[in-house]
Amino acid sequence: MTARATVVSTVYLLVSFTTRVDAQAGSRTLMHTFQDHSRVVAVGITDLPSGPQGTVVSEDSTREKGPFAVSKTQFESMWTTLMSSGMKQYTEKEVTLMTALVGYAGLYVFSVHMADGTKKHYAVPKGKASPGVAALAAQLRGYAGNTK
Repeated sequence: MTARATVVSTVYLLVSFTTRVDAQAGSRTLMHTFQDHSRVVAVGITDLPSGPQGTVVSEDSTREKGPFAVSKTQFESMWTTLMSSGMKQYTEKEVTLMTALVGYAGLYVFSVHMADGTKKHYAVPKGKASPGVAALAAQLRGYAGNTK
């Protein structure tokens, strides 16, 4: 996949994800974006008043899934893991071109939408990720049928 195609795919996924999981005011969303072979995949879970719901978005429509239910306990555990794992040092202002081109192989890439409407992006080097962050990435990839 060319660099331009990777960037276009990433932008497509991020826009698709935010339009499909149309978060309501005051809700929180966490998303993990990764590359599976030549495809970029995003798995996100939004904490809605009716209960957390997840969605899988990919360039490959056969990989897409959702909405699917996640328990409130599971969502809170995921959220707590992400917010308390020293993530501040890996904050990115946005998922940059460099993150998109290089990052998926060597980074765990997460995005969160806070209840107050702010968005944060994290790019965690896989070799420096806490066991909790690595397990969270694996759990979210599992929703997409990817166990690596």
